[in-house]
Amino acid sequence: MTPRKIRKRVRTLIWLLVLVFGCPSSVFIVADVACNISINTWLPIYPGAKQISVDYNFIRPRGMGATLMTFETPDDPETVEQFYYDHFVDLVQQKIPRGLGGTDFSAEPNPNGEGSLLALYSHCVL
Repeated sequence: MTPRKIRKRVRTLIWLLVLVFGCPSSVFIVADVACNISINTWLPIYPGAKQISVDYNFIRPRGMGATLMTFETPDDPETVEQFYYDHFVDLVQQKIPRGLGGTDFSAEPNPNGEGSLLALYSHCVL
């Protein structure tokens, strides 16, 4: 086999490796970014809330996979819920698409003091 044929085969092998390993990685990166944008648009972090915990099962919070974040806020649960309902209505009226991410929230009275405990849940899968 000539050196030219060897170089051609090596070059072909490199391109195959790039296609096999590079394309799926690119798809996951693009999907993660799309999920993050969707989740941050539809479920913003409540203004002034203090983060207590964050649990996620993929690359980063509020991206691909599932995320559960908990917060404390001095506002009562009704005020927190109204903020999110108003936000959702505004997005629907603007005809903003849901995107890839699914979201949900819960606001409960804080058992350790005044205000609310807020749980933000998001998930995104292909």
